[in-house]
Formats: sequence, structure tokens, C-alpha cells
Amino acid sequence: MLRWWQSDWQPPVPTPIPSEGMPGVLLDANVYRSLPEARFAPLLEAELHKGVARFCDPFVTAELLAHAADPADPQHRPCRVAIRRAQRRCRSDAGGTCGMLQDSESRLVLLVTGRPIARHDEYTQLRILPLMEAVATIPLDQPLTVAEPELREVARNIAERKEEFAQSAVRLQETIAEIVKDEEPETRRETLKNSRRTHGSEANRRLTAERMIRGAFENSGLRPPDPIPEELFKRVWSRIATAVEFECQIWDKVAFDGALATSRAIRTLRWDQRIAHYIGDVVHGHPLWFITEDADFARAAAAAGMGERVKSLDAYEGWLQ
Repeated sequence: MLRWWQSDWQPPVPTPIPSEGMPGVLLDANVYRSLPEARFAPLLEAELHKGVARFCDPFVTAELLAHAADPADPQHRPCRVAIRRAQRRCRSDAGGTCGMLQDSESRLVLLVTGRPIARHDEYTQLRILPLMEAVATIPLDQPLTVAEPELREVARNIAERKEEFAQSAVRLQETIAEIVKDEEPETRRETLKNSRRTHGSEANRRLTAERMIRGAFENSGLRPPDPIPEELFKRVWSRIATAVEFECQIWDKVAFDGALATSRAIRTLRWDQRIAHYIGDVVHGHPLWFITEDADFARAAAAAGMGERVKSLDAYEGWLQ
């Protein structure tokens, strides 16, 4: 069984990132899916030997569960295998420090307000964890019949969140098109160039971070202070800088790169942004690392000064040796 890290709830106090402590390591869904057993087993053994903390996060787990919901999904079996690996890597009897974290939205609210989002934690504890355990223990040659209704509910939840974002991206593109529709081509290019410069500014990143902080208060049912106190901003900033960069990268692609707002790639970026919140976080003194082959995470982390927190699988295996 996986340990639920409820004991990590604590008042939001400044926590320095340890310079020599062992990291807490999260693996992306693409890593769990792509690893052959001949490579996964030595990886787990090396992690145990090195003494890293091994964590799962609810968003990666939910993504895997969503694919497991549909037997016709081409990723159905790879994701079932991935769930078994995640459970094996992070269950409480695997040795060392390991377990399931709170979701990043709840952790942000905890950092900002001093208390997590109860409904999120209940969903992780009462839905995601039991489903993960069930899928991990059902033999691969047997259907997931007993868990199928709950798996489909998880898949619907993810699809709805992604659709909400896709529609907001469509509205942004429509707004931009309306603003520049009567401009001459050269003027239009200059308008978009100036807008992109503003979007890429430090001032915009500050505004994005402040929106996240206000959102954390609102998710907790509290009225956000206005303005955001500087002490609060500075305390939260180091934990959310990568998520802010990821957010800005998403809107940059939507607003200026001509990305298809309803595409699978753009929908996935919204889900990934929630995962990016972990890059910069610290759990019981373990700075969190994220192991992925997705270059968007690496770019956002590097821009936020957290480049060492995101590694490819090859680089992580090299570090473990």
C-alpha cells in the first residue's frame, strides 16, 4: 500500500532548499510507460541504494488511470504496466522514504493559506489511491471490470479540465484576431511583436504569480489580500517559479505561435502545468526532482533557475551511479 503524505501538512513557513539533502524524485508518465522491466528494476535498486525519496503525484497517476479506463485505448496496457511500476516503486513496504503526495493545487493552497484543499485531498486519498492499488494488483491478463466505473470517472474529469482550457484558449485567439483584424499586415506584426514582448516580461510573470496566489486563497474559500503582501509573494515565488514559466509558455504558444487551441498537445499542456508546480517544491527537506523526456518541463525549469530539478531518464540514471 502507498503511504498518504498527510503528515506533510504544516503551516507555511519559509523552508530553505537543502543544498546537500537527497532529492524526492517524481517520474513522469512517459518514463513509467517507456521503461522496459530490464531497465526499471535496476533503476529502483539504484534509487534505494542512493537513498532518494520516491514519490508519486496524483496528476501523473490520474493520467495513467485515465488511459487504463478504456480497453480500446492504444495506451491501455502500457499504462496498466506503468501503474504497477509506480505502485511498486512508491508503496510503503518498498523501503526508504516514498509515497503519494498531495496534488500540487492543494499543496499551493497549503503554502499560501496554511491549510490544504480538503476536497482535493479526499479525492486523492479516497479515489486515486484505491484505484491505483486496484489496477496494480489485478493481473494484466484480466479486465479491470471492478474498477471500470471509477476509472471512467477519472478519465471524464481530466477530459473536462482539458476541454475548459481548450475553450479558454480558443476565446483568447478569437479576441486577438478581432483586435488586429483591421490592421495592415506590417502594423499587425508590430502589434503582435509588442504584445509578445510584454507577455515575456518579468512584470507579466509577477502578475501571473499573483494570480496563482489569489487563486489559492479563492480555492480555500478565503478573500485574497489586495495587494498581495510582498513577504507572502517572496515566500511563495521560489516554489511556483517553474509553474509560472510553464504557464507563460502555454499562452505564448496559444497567442503568438499559432498553436491549434483544441489540439491534444495544447490540452495536455494544461494538465502538465499542474505537474510543473512540483518543480521547486520541498517535501520534508527533500527538494523535488522531475524525471521526464518532455522538453517543455526542462525549458520552464531552466527559465526559472530550477534547471537542475528536471532531468532526462539517461541523466538521472547517470546521477544515480
